[in-house]
Amino acid sequence: MMLKKRLLLGALLSIVLVTAGCGTSAPKAEAGAASASSAPASGGSGPNSPVTPQPTSPPASTTVVQGNPDQGKQLFDSNCASCHAVDDQKIVGPGLKGIYGKSALPNNQPVNDANLAQWMKTGDAQMPGNPAMSAQDEANISSYLKTLK
Repeated sequence: MMLKKRLLLGALLSIVLVTAGCGTSAPKAEAGAASASSAPASGGSGPNSPVTPQPTSPPASTTVVQGNPDQGKQLFDSNCASCHAVDDQKIVGPGLKGIYGKSALPNNQPVNDANLAQWMKTGDAQMPGNPAMSAQDEANISSYLKTLK
């Protein structure tokens, strides 16, 4: 008798869990995640068919954007050149010649594309950042700065 109760309880619990998982409202997908209404895998159809996971885009912080030094020069000239020279001379901020050969930024972070992009976005008390700068603009300016040897 006890075994029948356990089997009945197990079956009932299974039905409840399956029914709860088949609700009509789809879970909210995170940005970049595959939606719950993805197409079924090839060869299957219907609500119980397996779903092929859809690839998701990597987070923005790991997306590699190719920079264009010519576009970077234009952006630098219109946004940065009033404070930074392309040689060793200080205007308001330091000259940026050879910045990629330096060991650290003014915030003591190593000089690399990610840290430089973050620095351009946030700045500090002495340099205003540009939080609206796109990843493409960051890559273009960084690409241009690499030419200043």
